[in-house]
Amino acid sequence: MTDRDLLELIAQKVSKMDGDIIEIKNEISGIKNKIPRMESEITGIKSEITGIKSEITGMKGEISGIKSEITGMKGEIFGIKDEISGMKSEIKELKQSQARMQSKLDLVAEQTAGLIEFRTEVISRFDTVTEIQKSLLEMYGEHEAEIRALKRRPV
Repeated sequence: MTDRDLLELIAQKVSKMDGDIIEIKNEISGIKNKIPRMESEITGIKSEITGIKSEITGMKGEISGIKSEITGMKGEIFGIKDEISGMKSEIKELKQSQARMQSKLDLVAEQTAGLIEFRTEVISRFDTVTEIQKSLLEMYGEHEAEIRALKRRPV
């Protein structure tokens, strides 16, 4: 191979390299054109991430508030449980008091029944005495009874 052939071969290779370099430059130019768009997309993503971070911060605040509300509710529940416990003991005392009152009421009912029976017997005997008195009045006469009533009066 001669120098000339060698030079031609080098020239072809350089020419081919020039074409490759032009292709690479075009690709780089296309990439350069895409970079501003990518930068704006990255900026948008950054702003979205910032928004998400602020939302997460807000949610953390809300969760903290919810936790404090739950803590307050737990306290209220414990208070209600204490009140219910107190009410249960009061109800127990009321039931015991009611049982005592019921036994006393039963005694009063028994005594009332006895008094009613006694009253009925007294009325019956009084009616008998009244009938006997009427019979005696008829037997001795009303005047005789009036005379005796007058004699009993002190003068």
